[in-house]
Amino acid sequence: QVRRLFLLPKPDGKSVAFVLILNPPLMQGKTEYSQLVLPLETSRPVSIVTAGDKNVDLQAKEEGELAEVLPRVFKSLSGHAAVGPAAGFASSNGFHCVNCAHKTFEGHLYFLDDCLLFVNRPCCVIRYKDIKEVEFQRIDSGRTFDLVVVTKIGLENQFSAIEKTDLDAVRNFLNSKQVGGAEPPAKQARTE
Repeated sequence: QVRRLFLLPKPDGKSVAFVLILNPPLMQGKTEYSQLVLPLETSRPVSIVTAGDKNVDLQAKEEGELAEVLPRVFKSLSGHAAVGPAAGFASSNGFHCVNCAHKTFEGHLYFLDDCLLFVNRPCCVIRYKDIKEVEFQRIDSGRTFDLVVVTKIGLENQFSAIEKTDLDAVRNFLNSKQVGGAEPPAKQARTE
């Protein structure tokens, strides 16, 4: 079952990440996949002929860019519309995400209306209501900082090597979502 859909523009301007959140997860052997990330080109035209099922809210022929048609098809099948990035967040480069690393993988961290979402492997979704606190690390040295997100059940996720030019945008957005620990870095640095 598809529980949520996300359509997230990549900074290259040529592609989007179409993310499906599944519950129950797909199984391949003993491995569970609760999130699927499909990279889609924004300029790829497609034409899909549907079966004309009255229970499905699609035209007999869906045409357009792949990044527009596929979310419409999934919305019709799952009943969930694809969610885009939050209007209130923009990085220093004007993107809806920041470049960073999670574990050993590079990717993009998106700040959405109700959650943080890291795209590429491993895909990571953290709802704001599940966050106990965030901690900004390495803010006084170098060109980058780390964001550590601690959930209410004690799990820690570290997003590292975020450009320091994005610090204020990240902090202000998390403050607007009333996430604990997102106070200004100067105050936080003094208490450590």
